[in-house]
Amino acid sequence: MLNESDSISADVQALVDRSAITDCLHRYARGMDRHDREMVRSVYHDDAIDVHGSQAFGVENFIDWAFAYHAEQLHHQHYLTNITIELDGDTAHSETYYLFVGRYPDRETPLTLAGVMWIDSSAGHGNGQSRKGCARPNGGRRLRRSSPTAARPRWYRRSS
Repeated sequence: MLNESDSISADVQALVDRSAITDCLHRYARGMDRHDREMVRSVYHDDAIDVHGSQAFGVENFIDWAFAYHAEQLHHQHYLTNITIELDGDTAHSETYYLFVGRYPDRETPLTLAGVMWIDSSAGHGNGQSRKGCARPNGGRRLRRSSPTAARPRWYRRSS
């Protein structure tokens, strides 16, 4: 049975872990928006897999693909909204909604808007849902698997 001091320590550790996971997600969005390879790379474990739609990438190939996609755009932004985190020891499961906005240089190409939900877990279930497990190796949180668009956009719109 935990005494009051142990309970407080566990609560503080949970807050630290939730903050580290949220920081990890924010680094991903910020790194993508700034084309900061080092920042995006810091989000992933070395053996992480990122699945976008029907494509699965190792970390370096994913970053190459994503930066090439965003290089075509005049500007783009990723907004993280509702973040729910469940802690299970050194593994965390989270659900994160995000909005993506992209504008191309020619005003003829419509503005791209997408709303997506990430369902994140370190366990692979093979059911096509997004999996992004934030494990805590050596005290730091990083992604094991990421597949935001595999979670199927809740809405997607291109308008001028």
